[in-house]
Amino acid sequence: MFSFLAALFGGCSKQGGSLSLSGTAGSGDLATFVMNCASNRGARVPANALPSIQASWTYQSRVAEDIILVTSDHFAEMEKVLEQAYGVPDPKLGSLVDSGRAVTYSPQQCGIVLNLTADSSQTVVCVMGWKR
Repeated sequence: MFSFLAALFGGCSKQGGSLSLSGTAGSGDLATFVMNCASNRGARVPANALPSIQASWTYQSRVAEDIILVTSDHFAEMEKVLEQAYGVPDPKLGSLVDSGRAVTYSPQQCGIVLNLTADSSQTVVCVMGWKR
């Protein structure tokens, strides 16, 4: 878990209590964007239609990871999308981070490592795997 947090926060900085990320700004359907990032890194494509989540985000792509920093708390909505796509997250992999919430999916569940964290002001989605 430490290496995951080091990788996550290695590209982020804190400004006024919030994380910031240098990258490309985006907006629209967050669920579709996350699923596209995940499938580009080898995740299984869900067979069922997923709900839409309208949001704004900053996106940074690295060699083995995509980081999506979402403006405001979209944790519950994104958690529902991920559960519909991949089932219940592995409880052994999720934990609380600084009074926030976190869930993690393993490669056995979805084909890659997928992590969702949030606090009351931001949501972070990390998609870890090699680009295809």
